[in-house]
Amino acid sequence: MKIISAFLISLLVTPVVSAQNFEITHELDQIDVSATIIYYSNLSPNTNLTTYFSLINHSGSTQEISVQRLKMDVPASWIDNVSLEPIPDPTFQQACYPPSELNPWTTPASCTIQNNEVAKMTVTYNLSQESGDGVYRYYFMNGPVILDSVDVSLSMVLSTTELTTETIFMYPNPAKTHVYFSGASIQKAQVFDLNGKCVIDVEKVTNNEIAIASLTDGMYQIVLETDQGIQTQNLVVHK
Repeated sequence: MKIISAFLISLLVTPVVSAQNFEITHELDQIDVSATIIYYSNLSPNTNLTTYFSLINHSGSTQEISVQRLKMDVPASWIDNVSLEPIPDPTFQQACYPPSELNPWTTPASCTIQNNEVAKMTVTYNLSQESGDGVYRYYFMNGPVILDSVDVSLSMVLSTTELTTETIFMYPNPAKTHVYFSGASIQKAQVFDLNGKCVIDVEKVTNNEIAIASLTDGMYQIVLETDQGIQTQNLVVHK
């Protein structure tokens, strides 16, 4: 599996409104993820993945919201589609837009959100047998003006298969500040929360241990990479 490092590609040459006027949240998480990347890693072929984002309008005025989607190094056979609606939606403005070959591609209609209300964007991905990884960028727009943006990084399991000849032991589990590994030499490690967000990314593991003191209590998945392949393990953090 290729472990993707966080990056942000320059915005299109379009006027941008101050991000302080808007806030983007991912699913049930209340943290503002504006101009960041949400990671989904270790996905399997033929996966159907649905996720959603909420754009909260703090601009002090009504906004007409559309979404522009930009694919960056995404396998050609992967398909995505977008649903956009205001929350609340008393006039039934919800609209679902089918996949488009255009890149970038903008939703053909917009929805109206009042000040301090929300536009909800739901995205569904259909990942075919073509393995690889890529990034989808979503611009929330009012006409030609960019209000805010967020990226989604998808990574499918590559030709390297799950470990079959090595057994990696992880301890302690539950853990508080560190976890240790034996049975194989760990090269890289990523920790994902239950929403698929990468919360720890270690490009070079030293002494077969990683620090997890930054994590809150809960269940996580660790993706471990060695020269023999990839193995995933579940981690419980309890402090």
